[in-house]
Amino acid sequence: MDPGRGRGHPEPGAGPLRSDKETIVFLRRSLIEAEQKIDLWKEQADEARKENIQFKSNARVLQIELKSTQQELARAREEYQRQGEMVRELRTQIRAPKDAECRCNAKSLKTELETTQKQLVRMRDEYKKQARVLTELRAEKSSGHGSKSPHPVTPPASASSTHRNFAVDRNATSLVREHPSDSDSDSSSDYEDLDFEEVKMVDIQRPRSSATLPPPPRVPVVTSSKELNLEEEPARAVESARRGDQAKEMLNRDFALAKQLDRQLNSRGSSALPSNFQSGPIFLSQRLAQMESLALHYQKVYQQARAQHQRIYNQARALEMEYGSARKHIHVLEEELKGMRNELTVVKQQLSDAVNLAEIRGKEIRAIAMGKN
Repeated sequence: MDPGRGRGHPEPGAGPLRSDKETIVFLRRSLIEAEQKIDLWKEQADEARKENIQFKSNARVLQIELKSTQQELARAREEYQRQGEMVRELRTQIRAPKDAECRCNAKSLKTELETTQKQLVRMRDEYKKQARVLTELRAEKSSGHGSKSPHPVTPPASASSTHRNFAVDRNATSLVREHPSDSDSDSSSDYEDLDFEEVKMVDIQRPRSSATLPPPPRVPVVTSSKELNLEEEPARAVESARRGDQAKEMLNRDFALAKQLDRQLNSRGSSALPSNFQSGPIFLSQRLAQMESLALHYQKVYQQARAQHQRIYNQARALEMEYGSARKHIHVLEEELKGMRNELTVVKQQLSDAVNLAEIRGKEIRAIAMGKN
């Protein structure tokens, strides 16, 4: 045995071979670990691929839901537009007849008001004239009483009574012609007070009978001018009495007419065939009631359409909110998908690096093993 070789190298190839074995074992272990890591990375890549597929399927489902939500939103918008058009049409339908009826009623009311005002002005003027005539007659009578003789001269009873009766009958017929009643019962009830007052007036204005009044003194027949003037005084008295009777008759007629009109206005709607004076306000009141009922009906229809429109609008707003939340959720999922894709690319890069490193180490190990052999 060579001592030098024994001291420097106790066994040929013992030290270097042990180091090569250790390196081979280390490389084998590292290769096994790399293979295990590769398997783990493959599993992780498969899981990431499955998650990616699941994310894609979820994204497709969300896209389908988004499309359906968009379609529902479009339908809701179309319904909203249709309801808006219906509401506008209803508004135009409500406004057009209402405006036309209001214009027609305004015109009719205006004409009725003008005619009523004209009648009132005419009646007021007539009343003023009659009051003026009555005051003049009273003044004339008061002045005549002061200048008359102690024995007043009365007109003949037959002429004055027939004239008064004729005037009363003429006024009564004129009242009946101007304001005809609806039925016999209404006419009797309407003109009952008027007939009573006319009869009372005729009874009052008729001269007293010769039994109750003393006979007037006989006027001596003279031919002087003074006595001729005295003969003219009864004619003037008769004329003044006639004018006074006419004025009273006209006043009583106006009063009876006013009372009759007041009764007709208070008992409106009681008769089957109202007079021309009554028919205008009754027709206008009926038209006004019809207009109010139509306005209430169209107002109810408008409120229903508006409530339906508000309900559809709220549904559209809710769908818009759901659509916004779905878009936000889709955006979040897209961000997560991008992150997973980035992680998957990193894992793939690490896996490819590990595979390359394992191949390089395997080649080195094979080269070392071939060199040793």
